[in-house]
Amino acid sequence: MSIIKSQEALIQAGYLKGKADGIWGEKSHAALMLALAASKAGGDEYIIKVRRCYQTPTYTLANLECSWSNFKAVVMGPSGPDTTTAGKNKRIPAGTYGITPHSGSKYKDVVCLHNENVPKSRAILMHQGNYPKNTQGCLLIGTEYVNDS
Repeated sequence: MSIIKSQEALIQAGYLKGKADGIWGEKSHAALMLALAASKAGGDEYIIKVRRCYQTPTYTLANLECSWSNFKAVVMGPSGPDTTTAGKNKRIPAGTYGITPHSGSKYKDVVCLHNENVPKSRAILMHQGNYPKNTQGCLLIGTEYVNDS
């Protein structure tokens, strides 16, 4: 994923201060969470669509669209097959999800995806990370995918 392009988009939208440095840390992630929750406090009225576009044995890429803004992104998640069962480190089914704020012991100030098949208790989060090993059953977000190999 292109970290620089993601940061530049957040700077241009006014959510991230400073210059793009290519390091996706706490400030970049906090800016992204602000962008996702731009005009409301969170809840089921926020709807995102996850549409799978590419998969390998180690990860899956999907396009993400938000119902409340023009924000679009590429998300990296675990490889398949799909599952709605927690603790499997496998991808969620493509589809429409509500999002709600989440702060746990490991990830603070992130969002949790859920719908009628994937409960909040599964804790599918959008959190920081850049590589398939960082997905931990969740989604990593960027504006594009760049194959660094």
